[in-house]
Amino acid sequence: MLHAYVDESYTDDWFFMAAAIGDDKQVATFNNNMPWLVIEAAEYLGLPTVPNELHGYELLQGAGPWSSASVQARIDLAAQALELARECDIKFILRGLDRKAQRQKYNEVYEPYGVVLTQLAKDVNAFARARSTPVDIVCDEIHHDDRHRAMIERWRRNGTPGYTVSKLQSVVGSLEFVASDSSGMIQVADLVAYLRHRIATRPDPPRAERRARDRLWRIIEGQIDQNYVWVP
Repeated sequence: MLHAYVDESYTDDWFFMAAAIGDDKQVATFNNNMPWLVIEAAEYLGLPTVPNELHGYELLQGAGPWSSASVQARIDLAAQALELARECDIKFILRGLDRKAQRQKYNEVYEPYGVVLTQLAKDVNAFARARSTPVDIVCDEIHHDDRHRAMIERWRRNGTPGYTVSKLQSVVGSLEFVASDSSGMIQVADLVAYLRHRIATRPDPPRAERRARDRLWRIIEGQIDQNYVWVP
């Protein structure tokens, strides 16, 4: 049995989702070890409180509980989280949408979450089918989760829209939504989604940011099964 944990990162012009995928043992190992990275980092950095989760934007931008940490310390912690994912052999599927191009091409613009989630679910289904094993999909909590849960059920009955139709036969159970602070897998999906989003939105960053981004990307590059951006 495989489990795909999904989170998103977006701005007005771009929308990215990442799925972090592992089997029962891989997910358990990652989820058991991820909180200790945060606890040890908080203690080492002397933070007044231990953050209840690792959030990509806050960590890499030095916001929220990480505002007092140095850039190097924050990048090191992000690298440790990604190295843990690699050690556990967690795989990643990335999907993006150029929202600006979408608005320019279509008079009726569908909300990006449903569009990208549909594409990601098809990729996750294909990933599981190639390994002859079922997969469930767990997403970070959002508003309108019932609507998106119903959407996935509709695709399973009738097939997904678009040129390549899929009934998501390898996807089992209902789409689940959980709080990100309860799942290290959701948190690493968020970190990877933010990293990919940052690469798309800042193609020519300052040298220091490029070095940090390249360092993080190299850690997980071999773990990425799909990495596609739809430009309508």
